[in-house]
Amino acid sequence: MKFIKCFLICLILFGGFFIISVQAFDDAIVAVVNKELITLKDLKDYLHSTYVSLVADGVDPRQIDAIMKDLEVNGVEKMIEDKIILSYANNLKMEIRESAVDARVNQLKAQYTSEVDFMNDLVSNGATITDLRNKIRDQLKIKYIIDQEIRSKININPKEAEDFYLANKNEFKLKESFSLESIYVAFGSNKLAAHAKIATALEKIKKGDDFKKVAMDYSDTPSLGKVEKGQLRDDIEKKIASLKTDEVSDIFEVTTGYFIFKLLGHTPEKEATFEEVKNFVSEVVYRNKFKEKFDKWLSKLKSETYVEIKK
Repeated sequence: MKFIKCFLICLILFGGFFIISVQAFDDAIVAVVNKELITLKDLKDYLHSTYVSLVADGVDPRQIDAIMKDLEVNGVEKMIEDKIILSYANNLKMEIRESAVDARVNQLKAQYTSEVDFMNDLVSNGATITDLRNKIRDQLKIKYIIDQEIRSKININPKEAEDFYLANKNEFKLKESFSLESIYVAFGSNKLAAHAKIATALEKIKKGDDFKKVAMDYSDTPSLGKVEKGQLRDDIEKKIASLKTDEVSDIFEVTTGYFIFKLLGHTPEKEATFEEVKNFVSEVVYRNKFKEKFDKWLSKLKSETYVEIKK
């Protein structure tokens, strides 16, 4: 849990500027947005920040790999977009209530056993509480301006969702899935200690302790929940498929840590009715509308902004 607590502040504080080590980075300029510079150091830290966030969220390693490969190509563009949106919000004189910033700071503090630990993490990353509050304020501005300009203007009616379903019916099959409880322990800086920790958790479960209670005490991430066929590594999926309901797996090692799984249920693939997938269909329609409107809005902002990407 310490790993997750530490990255929370860093992720908020630095956004794309998470400090992984004291290694010196090249300060070459990779892009200019109006009068603001984006350096190679900024870009590398942004990639590190994203990776840490995905690992801590328990995202499948194959998905992490795909996301990181995309950001290696498009990371500069993503950082440019954030700066453009923030500049737009600032030009509109958007103000963030201090109570909203306070709430987010308190949310972060709640992850720590004491305010001293919280402040120590700030100091260890070369920052102050003012730096943290400023970064939170910028993040909230980006969120609120997108809510105001895009999300508030999107409406999805039931007929629209049903028409989309009928036009794409073959895309809405319910895949074979597994309902799981899981315990995940990250390697952190000590792989042996991580293995000892998850081995202790498994021993407690075998002795009859409740899986959920053990997970609360030992897991670094929430339970995976429902997982569709193809989302897990083949050998893990094969083992899970062989489990009986309420049976617990052995320990599995993945790229970033160790897993234990408990099978709660197994659902074979079937053709989905509209009622079974209408919420998901509505989300797809919403995402499509959001992307269309967001891309159009952002394109207009870009046309009004000086952007130079260095070769």
